[in-house]
Amino acid sequence: MERLCKLYVAVTLLFYTSMYSYAQDDLSIIQGKWIGEAKSQKMGLYEIRNSNFEEVTTSNVQNNLFSFAFQPEKEGYYVICGSNPMASTYRYVFYFKPSDDLNFEIERETFRLKGNNTQENKAIESWHNLVQPLEKKAIYFMNSMSTYKDFFPQFEEMLPQIKAFPAAKTTNKTFNQSFEDYKKFDLLHIAEMFINTPRTEHPKGSDYIDFYRNINIKDLTQTTAILNYPSGIGLINRGYTCALRGNNPNLSDDKLREAMKNAQDNILKEQLIVNDTVKGEFILDGAKFIRTYPGIMEYKQKYAQYLITDSQKARFNEIIAKYDDNSAGHDAIDFKFEDVNGKQIALSDFKGKVVYVDVWATWCGPCNREIPHMIKLEESYHNNPNIVFMSVSVDSRKDYDKWKNMLKEKGMGGIQLFAGERSDEIMNPYKIKGIPRFMLFGKDGKVINADAPRPSSSEIKTIINTALK
Repeated sequence: MERLCKLYVAVTLLFYTSMYSYAQDDLSIIQGKWIGEAKSQKMGLYEIRNSNFEEVTTSNVQNNLFSFAFQPEKEGYYVICGSNPMASTYRYVFYFKPSDDLNFEIERETFRLKGNNTQENKAIESWHNLVQPLEKKAIYFMNSMSTYKDFFPQFEEMLPQIKAFPAAKTTNKTFNQSFEDYKKFDLLHIAEMFINTPRTEHPKGSDYIDFYRNINIKDLTQTTAILNYPSGIGLINRGYTCALRGNNPNLSDDKLREAMKNAQDNILKEQLIVNDTVKGEFILDGAKFIRTYPGIMEYKQKYAQYLITDSQKARFNEIIAKYDDNSAGHDAIDFKFEDVNGKQIALSDFKGKVVYVDVWATWCGPCNREIPHMIKLEESYHNNPNIVFMSVSVDSRKDYDKWKNMLKEKGMGGIQLFAGERSDEIMNPYKIKGIPRFMLFGKDGKVINADAPRPSSSEIKTIINTALK
């Protein structure tokens, strides 16, 4: 059986090698083995990007063996784990450059390198061997049933040895520098995991050891290094709350819970995050916990100023787009923009009326061709108080005057709003990829059609008349 397993791995690796033969020099081969019972029947390889996990590839576990072949897109830390990379158990961090190979085996709560491996991963193994007794109690808590009464003394006893752990002296200067940060983040991860996992006894503020009281978020966020550690952004919040507990032994449970609830605002208010890019990722991480469209828009109003990179802004817009359902019968997603007099007017201001909305821009040829039809359509309902015609310009701010002039020149009536730099507040939730876009909303404030017929169509009056009944 073992010979068949080895043959399976060999054939798999041969397949991958031939598949990537055009770039064989950059191919990295990983071979892994579970000793004893395999804790997962499928293993994943993940790249760490902005402290999040991005799947590279997966491998089925066959007779305790698994393997990967891949081309590292970038030099850095990668994670090998079971089906859930967010779980800290049976999750292993290694470092890869193009063509770096890895051979290792997993036994219970630890791993061992086998055969030929890189200097970088040997350094990671040495660090792992040192902190593994603490990791066993903090992360694999179901196996140890440890409490702070034994963990805190052991942690303090080991700290001198941990602090004396030598700097890496590989030929890779990039790794050597990053490994100093990695050790710092990893130790904090172990310490905070112990506090945030189930225990039969939990420490009070006065029981905390100095390590927790001395957690320094500013020190952790001087550079973007924390984005290269798995769930590194989460360390900021969890590290802050650990320090909060340790430094406020007399704080009541209610006040402590309130402070922890407001941790994000407190961290920003106290300016604990030094690096602006990290601050933006911190805001994006918090957005994951919002569950409604109004909630995410309120969140955006409070925190969008911290999103500084194009990538951060784009990813935030992707989050916004997940919250809406524009199908008929669902509540309309509200928006509010300024009119020609600078007054803020919202879609929800007209609940109780049918609202026909035109999303357009002055530079858009098809939009301009619909304007005469829109004017004619509006005139046909001029005496009906139960319908509102609204146009929302998504022109850029520099074209504001052009917009106002066009309204006068073409005699455009109805409610005229200017979205400007806030255009994504209507474009994203309604998934508008092209203009003009027309939308029809009912008297009850619900969507009738989020992609309604144009004013020039033969069917628009039938749909409006039905909505008005």
